[in-house]
Amino acid sequence: MEQTKQQNTQQNTKTRKSLGEIFKTLRAEFQKISWLDQKTFFRQTIAVIIGAVGIGVLIALLDLVIKYLMSLIL
Repeated sequence: MEQTKQQNTQQNTKTRKSLGEIFKTLRAEFQKISWLDQKTFFRQTIAVIIGAVGIGVLIALLDLVIKYLMSLIL
């Protein structure tokens, strides 16, 4: 029983990483990422904003049309 506890403790010690090792690994992973250049990032951000506003306007117009049609029916 005691030997099993010691083995479990040794295994936990082997699998645990220190906080420094975790950040070192995290930094290495971030260096592997291919980041967008600033111009591309700006363009894509503007495209997403325009798309979101466009969809919002479309939904608002559909809502108005449905309200109008419902008021005619009821």
